[in-house]
Amino acid sequence: MGEDLLRHARAMLADPKVRDAEFRYLSRCLTEALGDVLRVVDCRAHAWGEVSITG
Repeated sequence: MGEDLLRHARAMLADPKVRDAEFRYLSRCLTEALGDVLRVVDCRAHAWGEVSITG
C-alpha cells in the first residue's frame, strides 16, 4: 500500500493539471500512512526495549 501511495503521489506532483483539492486529499492519505508507520516503529521499539521515537 505504501509503495502504491508513493507512486501515486509522484505522478500527481509531476502533473501540472492536478487540483488543490486532490493535493489536500493526497496530503491527508500520506499523513495517515506516516502515522501508521510511526506507530509500528514505536511498537517495535517497545518490544525491543528501546526508547519511543513518537513521544
